[in-house]
Amino acid sequence: IKNNNDVSKMLSNFEDIKIKIDDGSLYSCPTTISTLSDLTTQATILLDDKIINSFANTQKITFQIPVFMERSSIIESYYHIELPQPVLAEWKQVIAME
Repeated sequence: IKNNNDVSKMLSNFEDIKIKIDDGSLYSCPTTISTLSDLTTQATILLDDKIINSFANTQKITFQIPVFMERSSIIESYYHIELPQPVLAEWKQVIAME
């Protein structure tokens, strides 16, 4: 996950990124924030088998990403980002091949 707004909103490492499946189940995913630069603009999440297996019948995936203002330790807000349908379709194809 890459945050292109690297001026004001930084990804927070105080809380894991969450995934909502079809407006129902909410999963907390272990999150690693990049330490490659001073700006916390990149994150990686770990998807366990339960989440991955649920993708086969999923119609919508939404990420809840905690962010805070630069140089602050207070979570200000969340980005709610819906995974585009073409990307979801690609994920499903890759999972089916495995």
